[in-house]
Amino acid sequence: APPGFGADPSLRRSDVLFLFGALDASEALADVPIRPDVDEAHAGPGVLYFSRLVARASQSHLSRVVGMPIYQSMTIRNWNTTRRLLALMDARAAG
Repeated sequence: APPGFGADPSLRRSDVLFLFGALDASEALADVPIRPDVDEAHAGPGVLYFSRLVARASQSHLSRVVGMPIYQSMTIRNWNTTRRLLALMDARAAG
């Protein structure tokens, strides 16, 4: 994740958009609507890291993704769920 991503949940809500198949993160980033001064998005390997200001969350454009064709090539999980899933995968790999 980008530095500081998910670090202050009282300020920003954070989600990870996991991309399926051949969908490239840079291409997906160009298709995901971003509202300036509310939303931030960063491309990562096979994912987009998306956050929005808590105080202006209702103005975020993330909800628009669900109605777009690109949504068929991704699944969205909040940051806490993503971290829990990673911990489960790490525990399974270690055990």
